[in-house]
Parts: sequence; C-alpha cells; structure tokens
Amino acid sequence: MTTHYGIIGCGMMGQEHLSNIALLKDAIATVIYEPDAEMAARALQLAPRAVLAEDIDSLLAHDQLDCLLIASPNFCHVDQLEAIAARVSLPILVEKPLFTDPADWRRVEAFKR
Repeated sequence: MTTHYGIIGCGMMGQEHLSNIALLKDAIATVIYEPDAEMAARALQLAPRAVLAEDIDSLLAHDQLDCLLIASPNFCHVDQLEAIAARVSLPILVEKPLFTDPADWRRVEAFKR
C-alpha cells in the first residue's frame, strides 16, 4: 500500500523531506503547496508526479492523502495547523520549531481538547 504525503512548504527543509520520501518504498509526495514559484519548480524536480496546490484548502481537498508534512516558515506553523484541524484529521509532521511566539503556546494547547 502506498502512503500519500501532502507537503506544505518546499524550501530547504521541505526539499530535504521530499528527497527522503522519494527514497521510501511505497511512499509518494502526492500534493505540494509552495507559494514561491522557484521553490515549487525545485519541489517538482524532486517529486515529478506531485500536483501543485494553490493553497492549503486545495491541498486538503485531495482525498487520497494519508499524512501531512509542514516545512513552511516557522511563524506559519500554528496558523496552518489550525486550518488543517478545521478540515481533516491526519497524522502531521511539523518541522521545528512548532511555534516562534510564546503566546502561541495557548493555541497549541487547544489542540488537546
């Protein structure tokens, strides 16, 4: 069975994750959201079968996703997690740090409820 990944953010770390996913047997980067055109082009070189999504909502609309990987800029993580949690329930790997503003701890704590 193939594991389908949705990738959010394909800068340096996102590209590293795409390279690693390509090494895994039965794993594929299926959908990528990367707003920077140059980074999106590099991502497609690493994952040529992936589809580019225009935003997180369109990425999440792909029903074959098994998991998500967030490698966007650090300050975006909590907002993206909240957007994802409102739409789907999937395993998520978030690049560190999880958040950069100490005030965001309360938002992260809300995920426990």
